[in-house]
Formats: sequence, structure tokens, C-alpha cells
Amino acid sequence: MADFTAELDEIHNMYVQNYLMRALLEDVLRNPH
Repeated sequence: MADFTAELDEIHNMYVQNYLMRALLEDVLRNPH
């Protein structure tokens, strides 16, 4: 059970990182500095 939870946590972290990266990219593309 612990392994399953750790795996879920890893997947969740990857998802959050992808989401933040995409938000950051879209922000930069929308407002070129």
C-alpha cells in the first residue's frame, strides 16, 4: 500500500510540474519580454 501511495505522489508531482511549466510558458508567450 505504501508503494502505491508513493507512486501516486510521484505522478501527482509530475502532473503539477507539467501544469506549472505550461502556465509559465503560456504566460511568456502571451507577454513576450
